Amino acid sequence: MDVTILPERSYVAGNVVSIGQKFITAGFIFIFPLFYEVVTGASAYETCIALVPMSLAIVVFSILGARFASWFEPKYVILGGIALAGAGLAALRNVFSLTTGISDILAGSLIFGIGLGIVLSQVTNLTLSSIRSERQTDASGIYNTTRQVGSSLGTAIIGIVLALGFVHGLSSGMPSPYIPGQPLVSIGFSEAAVSQGMEWAFIAMILVVIGMFIAALFIRKTGKIV
Repeated sequence: MDVTILPERSYVAGNVVSIGQKFITAGFIFIFPLFYEVVTGASAYETCIALVPMSLAIVVFSILGARFASWFEPKYVILGGIALAGAGLAALRNVFSLTTGISDILAGSLIFGIGLGIVLSQVTNLTLSSIRSERQTDASGIYNTTRQVGSSLGTAIIGIVLALGFVHGLSSGMPSPYIPGQPLVSIGFSEAAVSQGMEWAFIAMILVVIGMFIAALFIRKTGKIV
């Protein structure tokens, strides 16, 4: 493997953005179903329905992102996508409680999905285009490996942060009383513990998005894609 490609600024920055994108995606996909099914008692089907708007936004805007790159500098397109992903996470940070429903997470998850879709449409091209064609094989291998590392880290680290926040919240809130119609699995859960755990997890993902944005600033401009 040709490790001399690693000092290339745009390539390293693109890999950092890609790691971050996989990190926040894996973290969100891990904690949201866990919360929605365990805390609110939603079924797997209901959880899938709740994730449909975000999933559709990712698909649609990963396609539209190519069009955006023909209108604007791709570097600015990916920066805009990262900013939108961060805005979506910020909007979701404080919405989780024992009574959270689909309507509570709709706007935030939609904005998050739009941002992710735009990032996905640009990050691979911007990262690999910075490397000469004869070195593309090694560059692609390293790039795909770092993406998988990002997914693994996202699931592990965000899961740990969620657990730490939950434990911290337990010490500051009393177990919630039973409410008619409330899922039995959530009896004894502290409202503060649930909110604290999810808030910490989303703050961690927002910090990763900030790192992604800073890294993307080091990607070289390529010009509009015609």
